Amino acid sequence: SRRAHEELKAKLDGVRSQRTQAFMGCFEKVSKLLNETYQSLTSASAQSEGQAYLDLDDVDCPFNGGVTYNTMAPSKRFRELAQQSGGVT
Repeated sequence: SRRAHEELKAKLDGVRSQRTQAFMGCFEKVSKLLNETYQSLTSASAQSEGQAYLDLDDVDCPFNGGVTYNTMAPSKRFRELAQQSGGVT
């Protein structure tokens, strides 16, 4: 019974690890594409490109928090999206 419990716990830990790896792989791809898209949208009208970032609230356990979207417009300093014109809090 104790052995069955330990085996089940090991399987559950494995599933959690796979879930986190799959999420992080997808998160990194989306973050990269988001930044590339934002750069292409902002580079046409300015001498420099803007940058966009996705940040996890809890990097160690991404399912315990949310995702924050931030941008840095060309030739501007970094600001959270909620602080920018039209941002939502």
